[in-house]
Formats: sequence, C-alpha cells, structure tokens
Amino acid sequence: GFYFYSPYHLSTIHPNSGVLDGGTEVFLHGSNFSSDHGIVRCLFNGTAVAANVASPNEIVCVAPQSSQKREVEVSVMYGYDIFTLESLTFSYDYDIQLTAIVPDVIGRSAE
Repeated sequence: GFYFYSPYHLSTIHPNSGVLDGGTEVFLHGSNFSSDHGIVRCLFNGTAVAANVASPNEIVCVAPQSSQKREVEVSVMYGYDIFTLESLTFSYDYDIQLTAIVPDVIGRSAE
C-alpha cells in the first residue's frame, strides 16, 4: 500500500571531512528522520552506504573510501526518495602521518 511521511530535512554534517581510506563516522543532523517504512542510506557523491537512524534528528553513517582528494555532496536516501542540502558536503583529504619530531631532545627548564 501507500504511506505518507514528512520529508527529511537535512541541516548539518559533522565532521565534514575525513581521510581517503574512508571509515570516518559521520553524523547528519536535521529533522523528521525515520526508518519505519524502509531502509535509509547515506550517499557520498552517489556511493550508497548503510545508515543508522539514531533519533528523529540524527542519522549516523560511515564515509566510504575515495580515490582522490575532493569535496563530495552528501545526501540521504529513504526508499526511492533522495534528500539533499546543497551546502552538505564532505571533504576527503590525505591521512596525516607523523614521521619525525625535531628536535628529538627537549631541554629541561630551570626551576
């Protein structure tokens, strides 16, 4: 049968960036979130990943990996409906790798 529901309203994303390898837990905030009538997915530039509706105001998903450093649009898919906020983007960047600490000796201050 048919069912009616209030459209999702997306307002913010946190964090809005992560590493190329993916795996960043992302929190989408807004209103009217529900999974009562079907599966909810997050879309990162069209790549669908599982989503958890944590509350009517929060959806949690994990960013997939990206092959390049870039900014992508984030949307939410509920059934066949897709909800997007133009300013809702996620930036992929290189992972920070600490290779050295210079100087490797720290002087002790006089007391």
